[in-house]
Amino acid sequence: MQGHRSTQAGFSLIEMILVLGIIAFIATMVAVNVIGQGEAAKQKQAAAAVRKLATDVQAFYLDNNTLPSKIEDLVKKPANAQNWKQYTTESQLRDPWSNSFVLKLDAQSAQGFAVVSLGADKAEGGTERNADISSAD
Repeated sequence: MQGHRSTQAGFSLIEMILVLGIIAFIATMVAVNVIGQGEAAKQKQAAAAVRKLATDVQAFYLDNNTLPSKIEDLVKKPANAQNWKQYTTESQLRDPWSNSFVLKLDAQSAQGFAVVSLGADKAEGGTERNADISSAD
């Protein structure tokens, strides 16, 4: 029989391109949300670490009747500390972006100091993910 045609099962090129486009769109949306959540988690982690280090600075003050002159004084005994003990570890002096926390001594603030993470941009100031995180806030 000459008029008999075989039918093929399968997808056309247009159907395959459409499905791949949908998969790419979904993958992009998931990636954007996952990356954004990672930065938000780092900011929360930095805020918690700032609060903990501020508590360590207060403990240093209570033990020695003076504030530490730099954040590293919480790990290594300075010459002016009479009742010093190790208040934290070296690894806890770094924020989630691997920057050192900064101790700012300021007589104007209520506590007389602030512990600061400079954020993702590693520079003072900034907004959103680059914003500084301070114990004075």
